Amino acid sequence: MVARYPDEPGLRVLAALDAVAARHAATPGQVALAWQMARSATTAPNASATSLAQLAQLAQLAELVTATRLRLTAQDTALLDDTSG
Repeated sequence: MVARYPDEPGLRVLAALDAVAARHAATPGQVALAWQMARSATTAPNASATSLAQLAQLAQLAELVTATRLRLTAQDTALLDDTSG
């Protein structure tokens, strides 16, 4: 995954996702989806796959369902917003 985000801003976003995920015992993917769902401008977060292996994982849906139950704190959202933009 890091190969797709070799620049410093991308690495900061990945680190923030990892930090928030650790606080919530979640995966970075779950945090990313929960973050998008928490944004008022998002009408529907998009979960997609870039490989057949990822598609097989998405077919299980467990990660996606868990993301809908994840409630980020204001601190979590601020960290993600600040590092991404």
